[in-house]
Amino acid sequence: MDGAGRELPFDLGPFAELPRACRTPELLAAAAAVDQAVAAAAREILAEVGEEEEAIPPERRPAHRWLRAFLAQRPIAEDPGARLAAELGPARLRPYTEAALALVERAARSYPAFLRGEVLGAQVLFAAEALPLWERYFSAANLTNHAINAQTAALAERTTRGRKGLRALEVGGGCGSSGALLLEVLGERVACYTYTDIAPALIARGRRTLRAVPTRAERTFRRLDIDRPPAEQGVPPGSVDLLCGVNVLHAARDLVRCLRSLREALAPGGTLVLGEAVRPRPDAALAIEFVFQLAEGFRRFTPVEGLRERGGFLWWEAWPELLRRAGFAAVETAPRDMSAALRALPSYSLCALAATP
Repeated sequence: MDGAGRELPFDLGPFAELPRACRTPELLAAAAAVDQAVAAAAREILAEVGEEEEAIPPERRPAHRWLRAFLAQRPIAEDPGARLAAELGPARLRPYTEAALALVERAARSYPAFLRGEVLGAQVLFAAEALPLWERYFSAANLTNHAINAQTAALAERTTRGRKGLRALEVGGGCGSSGALLLEVLGERVACYTYTDIAPALIARGRRTLRAVPTRAERTFRRLDIDRPPAEQGVPPGSVDLLCGVNVLHAARDLVRCLRSLREALAPGGTLVLGEAVRPRPDAALAIEFVFQLAEGFRRFTPVEGLRERGGFLWWEAWPELLRRAGFAAVETAPRDMSAALRALPSYSLCALAATP
């Protein structure tokens, strides 16, 4: 049963510790509905541009391969989310899916031209008219976004429990929804909170969101590039007690180097808490990657054999090992037993991690 007394078609045990926002029928059904929409779009795109990649410019072939890989992995047999989506129906799910589907539809319209090399992905994703779509996507109205924010904030609360005067810094703060929830959950334990992002438009939006949060914490806003050491950007080593990032660190070009530099920013006893969409299997493709395949940075990365062999979101088991390679000694996940969670729900793709040096 979920928190509202509704019967869920899988074992809830591995998810019981998570906030209710991370295990509702609507969340699971909405994710399945987006998955189905991406599959339909991928079929139409491949029907237009063809299944063979020889006619695709070499730099666009990874996106073409992704479309084929995504369709090849479907369907996940007896997926509970798909059954819930069919049960609830599109009309009931629309408030929960429209933010993600708007981005999917925008990307789909330009995908054939992108694959033919006729348009840049940045023109599709980051044009001025697309900003409202991103704001909706990164808001609480998008259940998947709200769930990973809640999952990350809950883990941050648990791993810093009993501590006060926290100096918190968030990387890739985006539109501010993750920081707003973090400040709400941690309350007066946060003495100062530093919001960072790389994009000026997002910094402006994040500032508006976070200035409206009722908190006594001192708030500052600054530009920070995760591909450069924080120490080179005005964040002194050992100056942060809680360093957070939600769905941002997978975008680092050299992930181990990035994690090492973030570790150096932590004070003794400090904690890195991150929330990520994750691949449930090494070869899995996540539906929202359909949109991000258009972003050049999503496809540029430093490989790590067996752990990071393609761009984008990572296999969940790669994260603890990469954190250890970056010098973190203790790593925990939420759900605590991700393997059990995936046995119960094979399509589950949200994971928060806390790491200490």
